[in-house]
Amino acid sequence: MAEYLGQLRREPKYQPELLIFKKSDKGKTAVGLDRALEKLSTLTAWSEEDLNQMLSDAVKDNNLANGDVFWPVRVALSGQEKSPSPVELLLALGKDESITRIEKATLKLK
Repeated sequence: MAEYLGQLRREPKYQPELLIFKKSDKGKTAVGLDRALEKLSTLTAWSEEDLNQMLSDAVKDNNLANGDVFWPVRVALSGQEKSPSPVELLLALGKDESITRIEKATLKLK
């Protein structure tokens, strides 16, 4: 676990294609990341419950699938296909670092 936390502190390196869930596409992924970013930016409480609700709302409010939001947020934060959940990563990284990483991911898709 300590090794993983050390890796998490480094800025993730990944190809933009990794952000796109296998059942999604670039457009839906971009919308999913943008909506998650909007909601994260306005969130005042940074708790597991609030973060889960925020990601779920980003899916529901935009007629997206979970893979259009949860997957690219996970990859943006960790740079990996297999990692802790997006909510766990958001909690571990904190608001500012999470927002920075998701902003960089949106740029990778352009």
